[in-house]
Amino acid sequence: MKRRTVCASVGGAVAFLSGCSGVLTEFGSGTSLSTDRIENTEFEADTHMEPLFDCWQDGITVARIPTKKRVAVAGQIESGGRSCMETALETVGIDEGSETLVVVVADRKEQGMSGCTMEEALVRYDATVTLKGDVPNRIRVRHRSEEAGDDRYSLDETVVFEEGTSDRRTKSVPC
Repeated sequence: MKRRTVCASVGGAVAFLSGCSGVLTEFGSGTSLSTDRIENTEFEADTHMEPLFDCWQDGITVARIPTKKRVAVAGQIESGGRSCMETALETVGIDEGSETLVVVVADRKEQGMSGCTMEEALVRYDATVTLKGDVPNRIRVRHRSEEAGDDRYSLDETVVFEEGTSDRRTKSVPC
């Protein structure tokens, strides 16, 4: 099990998270994302957790929790080469133009690893984003795999919650 709070440099673009502030460019798309409203992020991924859905594909469940200023994403991402791959929270930010929280989870090669075996796994993860202020009604979740190529996403879903809802709401995008 890997659990961490993120404030790191990712793929050459700097992601300022966990109380840091700034602007970052989302990997691969050039979209400017603000991190000024991100208070904290937590991420846990494990091949030994129970799958979220009964299928061998990517899927997500998104919970919007305005009373706690939080968004929780539970998902599963298909992964190849587990001997040298890691699943990580790659990007978190807000597209201010569309008022959308963007969360990118990536399956990428671990630094310094060479020669991977090609066993596949379904990796279950939990990501939590705590915000400063209001929680956006639009949450976009993307899965990126280095195996598929840097600009390809195996999942790209925007979940929209009703305006004005102040209680916890959950929506799923099964595979």
